[in-house]
This record gives sequence, C-alpha cells and structure tokens, in this order.
Amino acid sequence: MVAARMKEQYARAAKERQQASGGDRKSDESVPVKVPEPNGGDARDKAGEAVGVSGKSVDQASRVLDKGTPELAKAVDDGEIPVSTAAKPVTSSGK
Repeated sequence: MVAARMKEQYARAAKERQQASGGDRKSDESVPVKVPEPNGGDARDKAGEAVGVSGKSVDQASRVLDKGTPELAKAVDDGEIPVSTAAKPVTSSGK
C-alpha cells in the first residue's frame, strides 16, 4: 500500500524527465535526440522496488486505494488481509 501511494511521485518524476528530454516525441515540433534515461522504468516498478514489493503488488494496491472502501484499505494496511486478496473483489466489480 505504501508503494501504491508512492507511485504518483514516480510517475510525476517520469513526466518531468520526459518533458526535459523534449516531450513525448509524438509532435513534429520535438527534435529527436537520444538522451540516456538513468532513472527509467515504470513508476509502479520503481515504487515497488523502493519498498521491496513487485510492480504487480503496487498495481493491486492502487486498485484497492482507487476503487476499494477505506475499510478495505485499512485492513490491508493493518496486515489483516493480503493486498492480492483485497484486490480481487475490487477488480471483479469493476467489470
């Protein structure tokens, strides 16, 4: 759950790196320049790495935070249920 909360910070940093290197490369105005990206990678993977969980666990925790109840998120935070279990009903109810 901590990593899911951190994911937004990593995504914001990635967006800033993207803008600093010339944008998203979709417009004709950006000049193609090869810029090494030392901190590359998905925000979910970086957030997960920071706290020792997988990117998949970060995605599951994000779903619990975004679509689950506050009680469900608290139960995961308190260690009462695993994030993978908490994400199952949230994922299936979203279909």
